[in-house]
Amino acid sequence: MQKSLQFISSTKDQIHQALALAYHHVLLLAAGTNPWDGITPNSTAIPGTSQAQSIAGGIMFYAGIMLDVGAVLGIIFLVISSRSSHMKSANEGHRWLGAAIVGAILLGSVTTFLGWGYGVGQTIS
Repeated sequence: MQKSLQFISSTKDQIHQALALAYHHVLLLAAGTNPWDGITPNSTAIPGTSQAQSIAGGIMFYAGIMLDVGAVLGIIFLVISSRSSHMKSANEGHRWLGAAIVGAILLGSVTTFLGWGYGVGQTIS
């Protein structure tokens, strides 16, 4: 019981600190100063950034392979099912192929969309 009360009081203290910080930022913004001015992305600020980039690139590579496998399986389902007049499986093949194509478009354009969003965010003042 005592530990749960300590947890609750420490959580309340953290909430009070967060609210005080937020209030401080609101006051700075109301005064016409932005506390976040001058902060830019910095890939060397945190150790392990290059490893994180390598991991993200590896995940994108394997996601691309999985999309290729999904497209090939979709085409195989489509061809075999349409030859045997099994329309439900042919529709599954269409769905797999379409999902693989949409996934490849999203995978290939994710960095472009993020860069575009970052650029739009930089224009907001």
